[in-house]
Amino acid sequence: MNFLSTIKLRLQNSITLETGSKLRIDPNAKVRKCIIKATNVNQSSIEIERSASVRRCKIVVEGRNNKLIIEKGCQLQNLLIEVLGEDCTLIIGKNTRNTGEGKISCQEKGTTLRIGANSLLAKGVTMLTSDGHDILEHGQRINPAKDILLEEHVWLGQDVMVLKGAKIGSGSVIGARSVVSGVIPSQSIAVGSPAKVVKQGITWDSALTFAQK
Repeated sequence: MNFLSTIKLRLQNSITLETGSKLRIDPNAKVRKCIIKATNVNQSSIEIERSASVRRCKIVVEGRNNKLIIEKGCQLQNLLIEVLGEDCTLIIGKNTRNTGEGKISCQEKGTTLRIGANSLLAKGVTMLTSDGHDILEHGQRINPAKDILLEEHVWLGQDVMVLKGAKIGSGSVIGARSVVSGVIPSQSIAVGSPAKVVKQGITWDSALTFAQK
């Protein structure tokens, strides 16, 4: 990114980068009205690839050796995106988009949160690799962080929560207000809290078609 592009980026966004952090934004990406903070960091990085559009998002990276990658063609808006801790990786796959406010949080040590390509996140989606607080039994923590994996072309309905340890197979749909903490197979519809599979062998398309009589 050249000097003029850097100035333009800073005028259009609020950016705080401490020594030890790296921000790489492709010249063909559009980043507008965002808050980007990389603080208390050591060898952490944020990368936004070409043709991605990131608008009105808050991006926070804190800690050591953390990584955020927003791949090409993503269309993201009004999201809180967090990578907090040590050796954490958050990847939002190419052409993924969302339709409203939401939260994607990868925390603790060595955790990975990966959203596969061509996924769709409805308004109110929350994804958390950590409970955010310790739960102890006989002085030992019993709720460690766990990875989250969404394979390609997953649709999360409105207000869905995806919790630590969740794995959702490619082509699946999660119904509105469902809570996912386990494994959902590919090409399935799952609903409820906890989410349970109600139909398999489905496909979905972001286009809406209907027959007019």
